Amino acid sequence: MENYLDYYKTKCTKSRAIYENAQQYIPGGVQHNLAFNYPFPLAFTKAEGAYLYDADGNKYIDFLQAGGPTVF
Repeated sequence: MENYLDYYKTKCTKSRAIYENAQQYIPGGVQHNLAFNYPFPLAFTKAEGAYLYDADGNKYIDFLQAGGPTVF
């Protein structure tokens, strides 16, 4: 678990800042409970094919398929 927390601490500083700022305007800092992830949610800025990119430029595989399209 410590490795994951270190990843957030060192590689996701912009996402953390965005989340902390959002807490001033949105209760809990997110718009719905599925958006919150421990220790804080990532702020995605770009989606391309099967990949998502956060505010820090980190690349992730979109296993949730953007959420909304899955419903359809």
